Order: sequence, then structure tokens, then C-alpha cells
Amino acid sequence: MGRVGEEQTIDLITVDWNSDPTPDTPLTVVFYKRHWYSVQEKGEDGRFYWTWEAEDTPVYTTTLTTASDGQAAAAFTPEEGGVYKIAAWGRDELENKVQSSTFMWVSGREYVSWRMENNDRIDLISDKKTYHVGDVAEILVPSPYQGRVQALLTIERGRIIEHKLIALESNSDVIKLPILPDYAPDVFVSLVIVKGMDETNPLSSFKIGYIKLPVSTEEKELVVRLTPDKESYQPREKVTYQIETTDHSGRPVQTELSLDLVDKAVLALAG
Repeated sequence: MGRVGEEQTIDLITVDWNSDPTPDTPLTVVFYKRHWYSVQEKGEDGRFYWTWEAEDTPVYTTTLTTASDGQAAAAFTPEEGGVYKIAAWGRDELENKVQSSTFMWVSGREYVSWRMENNDRIDLISDKKTYHVGDVAEILVPSPYQGRVQALLTIERGRIIEHKLIALESNSDVIKLPILPDYAPDVFVSLVIVKGMDETNPLSSFKIGYIKLPVSTEEKELVVRLTPDKESYQPREKVTYQIETTDHSGRPVQTELSLDLVDKAVLALAG
């Protein structure tokens, strides 16, 4: 996910059939701007439904060669908001064409023509697949409405953790959400956008978006060290263990523990 006028970098890697990196591979990378053409057509039931067509227009092409580890990077600065398709292709040792593609979402101040849907849902787009406590999640809102609109933002997991009213200045605005410790292992973001009647919206309507943000539990994990006072013991001999617990950064923490002693032979029988 990126912003208009900011350079975006796409990482690439070439591998063989065994997933081993292939070095020094020439590649051609093409950036396409995807344009959606949405129109309403009358159905057999007399109602009007959105139909759409997509057109991909090449806006930037570059060539590069992968390094010794099979990796490379392509940079591109988008001039418009919306969806971009990035396609990369090269040839294998038999001169067969091999290609792959991915998509990038870009936010901007100008109106973006997103694909219109026949429901009240929108797909929120996050900038990462997984977050850590302290990160700031960026969520792109592909709204169909022109101009400034109000929205209800809620942070949820089993209950509403937080809620607030926000203003979206464009229909590709980005929401920034600090990731708090209580959000692990995941948190859900809900957004309800309400649009009244105006020259761009003949009927009052609303849209709902919902997205899950996975949050790493690393900050909540404990390291437990159990150290006996000797390496081996005789039957009926007293055993003393030194127990140490630290957090993910190595700092000692006070904890409640349970200790289970099991005969190893029993575990072997259990498989």
C-alpha cells in the first residue's frame, strides 16, 4: 500500500522448481493502472444492478537482473490513487516465459473510481499482514463516495474496545491505528460510512468495512528456565530446581507457575 507521489518498492525473487534462488536472471517489470468502468443495468426483476469492466493501462516499465541470491527490487512512484497491477516476467533455461503478478493499493486526494458492488460492503486494505505492539497500522478505505464524509470507527474483539467518529477527506483515505498491547493476538476494525443526499449522491446510503489485524504475541510471551542443582540423582534423593522467568526482552517478571514431574518411561509408552 502506498501514497500518490511517494516512491514504492516492489521486492522480487526468482526461484527454480525446487524453490532454490536463481541468480542473474533478467526480468521485465510492468506497472499497470487498473481502471474500473462501472455502470448500472436493469435486471430481469426490474431492479438496477452494477456491472463493471476492468482495464489495465501500462504506466511504467523497467528491466532488471536479479542478484546472486535471486533477489531484486523495482521502484515506482504512482501519480494517481487507485489499484495498480505489477507484472514481472522472465525466461527459464529453456526460454519458456515465466511470469507472476501482484497488486498495490495507492491512496490520494483526488477521486478514485473503485469497482462498484451490489451490496453495502467495502474491503478495507491493511498495509501489513501481521503487526507488533507499537506499530502504527495503516488502513486504506476504498469508499465510493465523493467529498468529505463522516464514519464510525470501532475497534473490537468480543466487545467494543474503542469507538470514535472520524472524517474521511477523500475516497481513498488512510486510517492510522496505533497497535496497543491489549490488541494481541488480533483485533478487528469496523468502519461504517454514512453519506447523505447531495449532487453526487441522490439517495442517502451507507457502507460497512471490516478487517482483522493479526498482532504478534511476542511481547506477551515468557521465557522459563528450569535449572536443577545436579545433573543426576539417586532414588529418594531431594531435587532442587532454580526457576527463572523473563519477558521477551530478558527482564525478570513475577509469575505464577505450575510444575509437573512425569516419569520419562510413561511418556515413551504414550508415544
